Amino acid sequence: MNAVSSLIVAPPVAVSFTDWAEALSSRAAAGEPVKCLLSARRLLDIFGPDALPALPVGKPGQWSDARWLLHASAEESEGSDGTSTWFLSLGPGREFEGSVTLTSKQAESIADRELLALASVAVGTAQRAMVLARRRAGKRMISGRPLIELQAAGHRLARVAALITQARAYLRALCRDEDAGIGAGYRAAAGAAAAAEAAFACAQALVQIYGAAGTSDAEPAAAFAACQAAASAAGAPARLWLHAGSRRPLRPTTNARSQAVAT
Repeated sequence: MNAVSSLIVAPPVAVSFTDWAEALSSRAAAGEPVKCLLSARRLLDIFGPDALPALPVGKPGQWSDARWLLHASAEESEGSDGTSTWFLSLGPGREFEGSVTLTSKQAESIADRELLALASVAVGTAQRAMVLARRRAGKRMISGRPLIELQAAGHRLARVAALITQARAYLRALCRDEDAGIGAGYRAAAGAAAAAEAAFACAQALVQIYGAAGTSDAEPAAAFAACQAAASAAGAPARLWLHAGSRRPLRPTTNARSQAVAT
């Protein structure tokens, strides 16, 4: 039983956010569905341990594929005092319902965690596309040589591999900060932007490496679509970078000129 599967028998607080992110990324890299896992993560972020009774019971791992989670809804009602109240409904036939009131800071923190979760999925889909592109480049022959031996193809694969590695390392650091009680803050949007850029780059490289087969063969076409969907889920990278920049606190200047003006 892995850490995420143990949610059916252990409190949610026993499972680190890093474990959740790794599970999301691994499932996406394997081409497995992640919508139910994302929905469960969102319920836990908003409602905390109270959402535990809402999780299905069964054999380890089954709950992450529970289709009823897709019918669960968390609706927000904004208050005049800046707070927001979330109401949880699990759909027809489900007894558990609840509500929780969050401050604007708490709601912002939850939104940041959702960005990190979506970014983890994007990195996973990018990894899947990268594996397919690398395999194709090793088998496809151009003028009697494997495509991967051609400099243009090799350099492109190296570039997207570097983007994936960079995004994954940054997201892992942010998830560990979340586990340590240090909010990701504006860095969550930056991590999501980096992950989205990596996924978009991998999708483009995949189609280029495959050639015409990249749009007709089922496996690369599915990987391409997954990359595009995951990269777009959190928003356009340019907007995410702007959002991160707008939230980043300004640092005071301490150069000699500013000090002279102050005196």
